[in-house]
Amino acid sequence: MLARNSLIAFVTMAMVILSWALLNYPVMKTLWDNGFDDGTYSHAYLIPAIILYLIYTAAEQEKLIFRAKINYGWLAAGIIVGVLFWISVWSQISLLYWSLSLSLLILLSLQVFRLNWSLIFPLSYLIFIYPFWGAFAGFFQELSVFMVTFIMSFTDIPVFVENEYVTIPAGVFEIARGCSGLRYIIVSLAISSLYVFLYLRTFKSAFIFIVFAIAGALVTNWLRIVFLILIGDYTNMESSLMTDHNNFGWYIYVPVALIQFYLGGKLEQADERKRLSNPTTKVAAEEVAGNFPVKITGAIAIIMTLCFSSYAAQTSIHNTIVLPENCESNSEKLHDINLAVENYSFVCSDSSVGNNEQSRVFYFNGEELDNKATFYLNTVIPTDHTSLSKEVSDRTIQVVSRDKLGGYWLIKYTYEIEGQQFSSVRSFKLARIKSALNGVNAHRLAVTITKCSGDCSLLSSTSALSSSYAES
Repeated sequence: MLARNSLIAFVTMAMVILSWALLNYPVMKTLWDNGFDDGTYSHAYLIPAIILYLIYTAAEQEKLIFRAKINYGWLAAGIIVGVLFWISVWSQISLLYWSLSLSLLILLSLQVFRLNWSLIFPLSYLIFIYPFWGAFAGFFQELSVFMVTFIMSFTDIPVFVENEYVTIPAGVFEIARGCSGLRYIIVSLAISSLYVFLYLRTFKSAFIFIVFAIAGALVTNWLRIVFLILIGDYTNMESSLMTDHNNFGWYIYVPVALIQFYLGGKLEQADERKRLSNPTTKVAAEEVAGNFPVKITGAIAIIMTLCFSSYAAQTSIHNTIVLPENCESNSEKLHDINLAVENYSFVCSDSSVGNNEQSRVFYFNGEELDNKATFYLNTVIPTDHTSLSKEVSDRTIQVVSRDKLGGYWLIKYTYEIEGQQFSSVRSFKLARIKSALNGVNAHRLAVTITKCSGDCSLLSSTSALSSSYAES
């Protein structure tokens, strides 16, 4: 059982986290939709329980010490981060509002408690829930393709590699982004960082342990892919693993994890021998004395939580979309070609274009944080098409694709906000940040799709995208 002071500290810290989560419901919803509901982040359900345990342990060891007076440095940092957080929510920039929301939680906690690694680490551990790890998927995908090609060169199986596709006589394997090994890397980092925090005491031991964890995760994924290719060749693609291989990698990862923990035990023993040979002075009892909450620091944390919440930021902007008169939102043409665009508020089709061409405009009004043209699952390439080429100009992007029947299509699209058109996602995001400062985050994605009589080479070299809709 916790002592009275420790219990007060634990409950206070838990209430700070709960208040932050509830008042940041829009951000929490994006974590749930894009993190907990994704196989790459299947470990996410364990993270909150681990954090509560770490905070409980810190309170039990009397390491959660209430702040006796206001620290104006942390207060200024909290206000600056809070303002930036509002702007990131207004402009719907995922990486910004995810990272700033976590920073804001830490700074809110430092309004109530003294700076302590036993406080910072549990809160920072939330980073393994945030889905921005997907930004590394492309790099690890390319690395996996390279290493699998290298390993397969030592076998007698003929292998042809083109982009992410590995072709053997028995069939074709795709090393997709989901095969990048990112899930193993995240889990390894989560486990190794927790082990380092609890048991290892030197930088050298921590470095060795984490490097081994990352290397083990990468090797696990490479072996998983190679074994699947070998099994596919041996069974002529008849094995059930060809369609259901999600759990296969974890069976390979278990021995790697056991070796990792064996290494951790050896490093821990080395750290303990070093500690005994160089004893350090324990924390003086006076440092924990007077561990009682001060009302003014708690009040500041409450006010900052209420003011700098994503819920307050999102409800402060209201965008009204005025649809053009020629908008045919119920047109059957909208379903002729299946574009993988999600979370839009409205979509319009232009009836004035010819039979071989469709023009659509997707409107986004920012009702939710994922209600944006640059949502990571959005692509204007139809789901049953294969992209063949891509050209980027100052304002438009042109893609030539081929459907399953062998027909060629020219797809032209542009991002629009406040009368400006962008082909660069980065430039478009910067424009959204500037527009957010003016209270505007409504924007559009304009797409024109043309069925080509040939291979689209003539159309793609001469045509340019022009929106059929007046700026609303």
